[in-house]
Amino acid sequence: MGTHGPEGTPGNFAWMDGVEAAIADRTTPTDVDAKITDEHDTERAHQSSTYVPQAVAQTAEGVPAVVFAVTPATAGAPKFAVQQQSYPNLGAGAGTYNHATFTGYNTGRHSGGPVVAGKAAMIMGFEDNYYDYQGSLLYGPEWYVEYWSADGATWQMFRPFYARIQELSAGQIMAAIHFDIGNNVNGAFTILSDFQHGITKLFEVTTAEVQVNRTLNVNANMNMTGAMQVTAAANGQIVLVSAAGQSSLTLDSPVAPHLDMKYGGALAWALYVTSTTSFQISDGARAHLSLTKGTTVLNSLTDLASSLKVQGNVGFFGTTPTTKRATTADSTDLATVITLANALKADLIAYGLKS
Repeated sequence: MGTHGPEGTPGNFAWMDGVEAAIADRTTPTDVDAKITDEHDTERAHQSSTYVPQAVAQTAEGVPAVVFAVTPATAGAPKFAVQQQSYPNLGAGAGTYNHATFTGYNTGRHSGGPVVAGKAAMIMGFEDNYYDYQGSLLYGPEWYVEYWSADGATWQMFRPFYARIQELSAGQIMAAIHFDIGNNVNGAFTILSDFQHGITKLFEVTTAEVQVNRTLNVNANMNMTGAMQVTAAANGQIVLVSAAGQSSLTLDSPVAPHLDMKYGGALAWALYVTSTTSFQISDGARAHLSLTKGTTVLNSLTDLASSLKVQGNVGFFGTTPTTKRATTADSTDLATVITLANALKADLIAYGLKS
């Protein structure tokens, strides 16, 4: 195999000598030319016929087969390799095998092949027939990205991405897809928009919170077991829209469900449901208004603990509210007093305080 540098000058490609002999037992020739060029697309090496890998056979179950490997020039660095391995299934799957292909650095951590000690492993794995003997009791292929710590023990098979496919029955198929962000506060699953021109986070999950930075439309029931904080933009609104006859907001708690209203972060007012029959408006420390439900409206109770100031019309006991009555008297003679008394009686009747 001849080599040459640019413009026909000798090139430093001695490393390519002997490649044919080294791979002859693993390859088969074709009639396709192979050329090696530099970053300027200048030809640096030429091979009259290229070689493609032959089929690689696993020698025995449980013995890893190396399909391809690249050894970095850096001393002590792990190889980038493609390895195939087979594993006996367990449980009811005993007697069958699951086959796996691993691609990445230090793939021997999972395949059982050689590893470079003290170096982490980053592997993409494909499995064709894993029997889930501890879960679904079904066979299924898997695909994942996997990490092993440098000591090979602290973290094993940590998978930030995992997918499994299972055919459950005729016409039914399922995919289980997992994302694992670890246990550190900086771990995150993020969906970005136009990363090339600046980071815009559309959606992010961390170990502390889920952040949604765009409109979220929920077209079904949403059940929450923890706290929810909704922060509207400046001059923004939080609008709840429901179907006709349906509740827009429901508070349900086994003990005193309440709605807090804060001003500048401090509690200002709260609405409390203290039992199935009682409701209160409170400042957080004192109930200003209490409503107690009875079997009828008339035997229900409204208890106003605060002072009352009425600026509009007033009516009592079902009487139509009326305006403020102007009844005065400038004299103390009997006739005037009688006139005043009759006027006050009329006022009391008007307000519903006298029949």
